[in-house]
Amino acid sequence: MNGTIVDIKPVVEVKRLRIITRVREENGRIFNACLPDRELSAILPRFILLGRCGTAPEDLLATIASIIRKAVRGRKVRYWKYRDTVYVSFLSWRGVKFTGEEFEKTSKT
Repeated sequence: MNGTIVDIKPVVEVKRLRIITRVREENGRIFNACLPDRELSAILPRFILLGRCGTAPEDLLATIASIIRKAVRGRKVRYWKYRDTVYVSFLSWRGVKFTGEEFEKTSKT
């Protein structure tokens, strides 16, 4: 089951950062799904924002939202349900083919 992320919302639940995504299926249905921690850490390693500090101030949520939104809006994802929660993950890199055409254009300029 695949869809496209149309927006995100960071929330704090029990002192943990959760990213709630809005996903649109090909048929137009829109629903909420969670971004798993492993997917979030691939986009935004904790060390970038926190350094060695173990806690984040709540006003950092706007910055996190901006970074995550730019990184994931419009990306295709697959989704699944586990224990009454819908999760999303990014599609595998195996299906991505590099042609080299764009690289050749940009390397000549």
